[in-house]
Amino acid sequence: MLGAPEFEARHVSNISWSFAKVKVEDARVADSIEDVAPEGTDTLNAQGVSSLSWAFAKLCYANAPLMSAISASALRSCSAFDPQGLANMSWAFATVSILDMPLLNAISASALPLSCQFQPLPLANLAWALASLHFTHVPLMQSLASRACAMIHLFNSQMLANTAWAFAKVAFLDQPLREAIAAASLARLPEA
Repeated sequence: MLGAPEFEARHVSNISWSFAKVKVEDARVADSIEDVAPEGTDTLNAQGVSSLSWAFAKLCYANAPLMSAISASALRSCSAFDPQGLANMSWAFATVSILDMPLLNAISASALPLSCQFQPLPLANLAWALASLHFTHVPLMQSLASRACAMIHLFNSQMLANTAWAFAKVAFLDQPLREAIAAASLARLPEA
């Protein structure tokens, strides 16, 4: 079905993303995609790689050959990822519990110069993913902490909780971030 010549890797990525977005779990389609996707991941752009990894993680499919192919493709194009793509990629690997050190190092190196562009959700998701995999990149964590402090008023409760958890999980103590999260959390709690 999906191995037909008219299906390019980007089509497979888009189909995977679409199925995951609406939570359609079709084992036949997933199996077909798992069979053909590893061969074409090297032709995907950064968004396609990110979407494919997100889709399989969202549907809880942890296919090792596919994730390995996604990782290899991401390593080749990591510098082209935007903050959302970096967060999605790290979230996907954390969700399926795959610790890929070369990929995490590349994501961290790519995220560091972009840290001032992160919005609250990608920032919280990236911090959560790295902490879930017990991975700490000190310069990135410092930069994410600073960025989070600057826009803490935009974080919802889950983003506050995930960010606090992530920094605590890797024992990265940033006093300004802790104070900002505490103040933002207290402002949202009902008065006693």
